[in-house]
Amino acid sequence: LNWDDPDVRELFANIFALILPNRGSLTTELFDPLLGFEGDSSEDFLFNLQSFLSSGKFRSVQIHHKTLADYLQSPSRVPDEPWYINMPQQNSLIARQCFKAMEELHFDMCGAVSRPAKNEVTIGDIQPHILYACLYWADHLKDAKFSEEVSKCLDSFLSDRLLFWLEVLSHLKEFSRVASPALLRAIDWVSVSIFRLSLELR
Repeated sequence: LNWDDPDVRELFANIFALILPNRGSLTTELFDPLLGFEGDSSEDFLFNLQSFLSSGKFRSVQIHHKTLADYLQSPSRVPDEPWYINMPQQNSLIARQCFKAMEELHFDMCGAVSRPAKNEVTIGDIQPHILYACLYWADHLKDAKFSEEVSKCLDSFLSDRLLFWLEVLSHLKEFSRVASPALLRAIDWVSVSIFRLSLELR
């Protein structure tokens, strides 16, 4: 990789901030729309990193060695290296992108109302990056650096998309596992952020 290229460094950090926590099944088809890349930027990029990643279209992306994951995000070991990944900063970005993806949620997202009663309700054609956002936005928010932009995204989501999100979780059969912990994480993030800001203003 050309580490002198800021676009390469940004792409590396964005992609690996998703991969490192090892959450869910990450496939290359969700990286570009979730992170806001054009074309197949991430797929081409990941192809060149196969020496320490397993990846492929519709195939879960994983790091071969956990020690690499620890190394990339260790501020004591690589703070000045171009491949160091500042996770709080990256989680802020991914949290914003998750909220942006969930702007596409709407009433009857899963077709429970519009389908004939005899038909089984399914998730249908909800895109993978939207499903990922629904399941993991709070995990990224929990570890995100506070910013007014993220705070506004959270406020907009809770005001306009909360019920649609709960509907998707229900049809995913993830309601009990995800809904309450996610909202509690959001409350904690806001509370801790306000406390830290109050200390900074003293």
